[in-house]
Amino acid sequence: MKSLAILAILLSLVSASPAKVLVYKGTFVSKTGPVGIRPSSGRCFMVFNPDSQQIAFVTFFRNDGEKALGVGSPTEIQVVSAEILQGRTATTISVNTGGTSETPFSNGLLYFRGTDATLRVASIGLTTSNQPRILNGINILTGTSQQIGFFTEQRFALVYQEQRSIRANDANQSISQVAESIGQELTLKGFGD
Repeated sequence: MKSLAILAILLSLVSASPAKVLVYKGTFVSKTGPVGIRPSSGRCFMVFNPDSQQIAFVTFFRNDGEKALGVGSPTEIQVVSAEILQGRTATTISVNTGGTSETPFSNGLLYFRGTDATLRVASIGLTTSNQPRILNGINILTGTSQQIGFFTEQRFALVYQEQRSIRANDANQSISQVAESIGQELTLKGFGD
Protein backbone atom coordinates (compact mmCIF):
# COMPACT_ATOMS: atom_id res chain seq x y z
CA MET A 1 0.00 0.00 0.00
CA LYS A 2 2.85 2.33 0.90
CA SER A 3 4.57 1.68 -2.45
CA LEU A 4 1.31 2.48 -4.30
CA ALA A 5 1.12 5.86 -2.54
CA ILE A 6 4.74 6.62 -3.43
CA LEU A 7 4.11 5.55 -7.05
CA ALA A 8 1.03 7.82 -7.23
CA ILE A 9 3.08 10.77 -5.92
CA LEU A 10 5.89 10.10 -8.43
CA LEU A 11 3.41 9.81 -11.32
CA SER A 12 1.75 13.08 -10.36
CA LEU A 13 5.15 14.79 -10.36
CA VAL A 14 6.06 13.37 -13.76
CA SER A 15 2.73 14.41 -15.32
CA ALA A 16 2.80 17.86 -13.74
CA SER A 17 3.05 20.56 -16.33
CA PRO A 18 4.91 23.82 -15.67
CA ALA A 19 3.03 27.07 -15.28
CA LYS A 20 1.78 28.21 -18.65
CA VAL A 21 0.62 31.71 -17.76
CA LEU A 22 1.15 34.24 -15.00
CA VAL A 23 -1.31 37.14 -14.90
CA TYR A 24 -0.27 40.57 -13.60
CA LYS A 25 -2.50 43.61 -13.16
CA GLY A 26 -1.51 47.21 -12.63
CA THR A 27 -1.30 50.75 -13.85
CA PHE A 28 0.67 52.74 -16.39
CA VAL A 29 1.37 56.42 -17.03
CA SER A 30 2.22 57.63 -20.55
CA LYS A 31 3.92 60.81 -21.70
CA THR A 32 4.00 61.39 -25.43
CA GLY A 33 5.03 64.02 -27.94
CA PRO A 34 4.90 66.08 -30.11
CA VAL A 35 3.55 69.05 -28.16
CA GLY A 36 -0.15 69.02 -27.45
CA ILE A 37 -0.51 65.40 -26.48
CA ARG A 38 -1.36 65.21 -22.78
CA PRO A 39 0.08 62.69 -20.32
CA SER A 40 -2.37 59.87 -19.73
CA SER A 41 -2.80 57.01 -17.32
CA GLY A 42 -4.58 53.72 -17.48
CA ARG A 43 -4.73 50.19 -16.19
CA CYS A 44 -3.53 46.97 -17.74
CA PHE A 45 -3.10 43.24 -17.46
CA MET A 46 0.09 41.56 -18.59
CA VAL A 47 -0.13 37.83 -19.34
CA PHE A 48 3.32 36.21 -19.13
CA ASN A 49 4.47 32.74 -20.17
CA PRO A 50 8.00 32.23 -18.79
CA ASP A 51 8.43 28.91 -20.64
CA SER A 52 7.64 30.17 -24.15
CA GLN A 53 9.03 33.64 -23.31
CA GLN A 54 5.96 35.56 -24.46
CA ILE A 55 3.78 38.33 -23.06
CA ALA A 56 0.45 39.84 -24.10
CA PHE A 57 -1.10 43.08 -22.81
CA VAL A 58 -4.69 44.08 -22.21
CA THR A 59 -4.94 47.84 -21.63
CA PHE A 60 -8.04 49.72 -20.51
CA PHE A 61 -8.42 53.45 -19.84
CA ARG A 62 -10.57 56.50 -20.40
CA ASN A 63 -9.91 58.58 -23.52
CA ASP A 64 -11.88 61.84 -23.72
CA GLY A 65 -14.56 60.36 -21.46
CA GLU A 66 -14.85 57.13 -23.46
CA LYS A 67 -13.79 53.75 -22.06
CA ALA A 68 -11.07 52.38 -24.37
CA LEU A 69 -9.77 48.80 -24.54
CA GLY A 70 -6.80 47.21 -26.31
CA VAL A 71 -6.17 43.45 -26.40
CA GLY A 72 -2.69 42.61 -27.69
CA SER A 73 -1.32 39.48 -29.31
CA PRO A 74 1.50 37.46 -27.73
CA THR A 75 4.94 39.03 -28.25
CA GLU A 76 8.32 37.27 -28.08
CA ILE A 77 10.51 38.55 -25.23
CA GLN A 78 13.81 37.79 -23.52
CA VAL A 79 13.80 36.66 -19.90
CA VAL A 80 16.91 36.77 -17.70
CA SER A 81 17.37 35.79 -14.05
CA ALA A 82 20.25 37.22 -12.04
CA GLU A 83 21.49 36.81 -8.49
CA ILE A 84 20.96 39.77 -6.17
CA LEU A 85 21.64 40.42 -2.48
CA GLN A 86 20.73 38.00 0.33
CA GLY A 87 20.81 34.92 -1.92
CA ARG A 88 17.77 36.01 -3.91
CA THR A 89 17.21 36.30 -7.66
CA ALA A 90 15.58 38.90 -9.86
CA THR A 91 13.96 38.38 -13.24
CA THR A 92 14.00 40.84 -16.13
CA ILE A 93 11.66 40.77 -19.11
CA SER A 94 12.67 42.82 -22.13
CA VAL A 95 12.20 43.30 -25.84
CA ASN A 96 13.64 45.69 -28.41
CA THR A 97 10.51 47.43 -29.74
CA GLY A 98 12.19 49.59 -32.36
CA GLY A 99 13.74 48.98 -35.71
CA THR A 100 16.95 50.13 -37.26
CA SER A 101 16.84 52.36 -40.28
CA GLU A 102 18.17 55.77 -41.12
CA THR A 103 15.01 57.76 -41.91
CA PRO A 104 12.31 57.36 -40.78
CA PHE A 105 13.37 55.47 -37.68
CA SER A 106 11.97 54.10 -34.46
CA ASN A 107 14.01 53.01 -31.40
CA GLY A 108 12.46 51.47 -28.35
CA LEU A 109 12.74 49.20 -25.34
CA LEU A 110 10.14 47.47 -23.17
CA TYR A 111 11.69 46.40 -19.83
CA PHE A 112 10.34 44.93 -16.56
CA ARG A 113 12.16 43.81 -13.41
CA GLY A 114 11.09 42.14 -10.18
CA THR A 115 12.49 40.12 -7.29
CA ASP A 116 11.57 36.45 -7.52
CA ALA A 117 9.29 34.77 -5.00
CA THR A 118 7.52 31.42 -4.86
CA LEU A 119 4.15 32.01 -6.50
CA ARG A 120 1.17 29.69 -6.39
CA VAL A 121 0.19 29.19 -10.06
CA ALA A 122 -2.13 26.14 -10.15
CA SER A 123 -4.12 23.87 -7.89
CA ILE A 124 -3.13 20.68 -9.75
CA GLY A 125 0.19 19.38 -11.09
CA LEU A 126 3.13 21.73 -10.56
CA THR A 127 1.56 24.33 -8.28
CA THR A 128 4.37 26.86 -7.77
CA SER A 129 6.76 28.92 -9.88
CA ASN A 130 9.72 31.10 -8.90
CA GLN A 131 8.83 34.43 -10.56
CA PRO A 132 8.36 38.07 -9.45
CA ARG A 133 5.28 38.98 -7.39
CA ILE A 134 5.72 42.67 -8.32
CA LEU A 135 7.03 43.96 -11.65
CA ASN A 136 8.06 47.55 -12.35
CA GLY A 137 8.73 48.53 -15.92
CA ILE A 138 9.26 51.11 -18.62
CA ASN A 139 8.43 51.36 -22.28
CA ILE A 140 10.36 53.94 -24.27
CA LEU A 141 9.90 54.66 -27.96
CA THR A 142 11.29 57.50 -30.06
CA GLY A 143 11.64 58.17 -33.75
CA THR A 144 10.46 60.05 -36.80
CA SER A 145 7.53 59.59 -39.13
CA GLN A 146 7.00 61.78 -42.19
CA GLN A 147 9.85 64.02 -40.92
CA ILE A 148 8.07 64.65 -37.59
CA GLY A 149 9.75 63.52 -34.38
CA PHE A 150 7.79 61.63 -31.71
CA PHE A 151 8.33 59.93 -28.36
CA THR A 152 6.46 57.79 -25.86
CA GLU A 153 7.52 57.15 -22.26
CA GLN A 154 5.46 54.75 -20.16
CA ARG A 155 5.96 53.60 -16.57
CA PHE A 156 4.30 50.42 -15.27
CA ALA A 157 3.60 48.98 -11.81
CA LEU A 158 2.19 45.42 -11.91
CA VAL A 159 1.18 42.92 -9.20
CA TYR A 160 0.75 39.15 -9.61
CA GLN A 161 -2.87 37.98 -9.76
CA GLU A 162 -2.80 34.58 -8.03
CA GLN A 163 -6.44 33.48 -8.38
CA ARG A 164 -6.72 34.57 -12.01
CA SER A 165 -3.45 32.71 -12.81
CA ILE A 166 -4.59 29.55 -11.03
CA ARG A 167 -7.93 29.53 -12.90
CA ALA A 168 -6.13 30.00 -16.23
CA ASN A 169 -3.56 27.26 -15.58
CA ASP A 170 -6.12 24.80 -14.18
CA ALA A 171 -8.11 25.32 -17.41
CA ASN A 172 -4.88 24.92 -19.47
CA GLN A 173 -5.43 28.28 -21.20
CA SER A 174 -2.90 29.86 -23.55
CA ILE A 175 -1.73 33.48 -23.36
CA SER A 176 -4.13 34.40 -26.18
CA GLN A 177 -7.09 32.72 -24.47
CA VAL A 178 -6.38 34.50 -21.17
CA ALA A 179 -5.98 37.91 -22.85
CA GLU A 180 -9.19 37.43 -24.86
CA SER A 181 -11.08 36.34 -21.73
CA ILE A 182 -9.92 39.44 -19.84
CA GLY A 183 -10.91 41.56 -22.84
CA GLN A 184 -14.39 40.02 -22.82
CA GLU A 185 -14.77 40.76 -19.08
CA LEU A 186 -13.80 44.38 -19.66
CA THR A 187 -16.17 44.69 -22.65
CA LEU A 188 -19.01 43.67 -20.31
CA LYS A 189 -17.92 46.56 -18.06
CA GLY A 190 -18.33 49.04 -20.92
CA PHE A 191 -14.79 49.18 -22.34
CA GLY A 192 -14.55 48.99 -26.13
CA ASP A 193 -12.07 49.00 -29.00
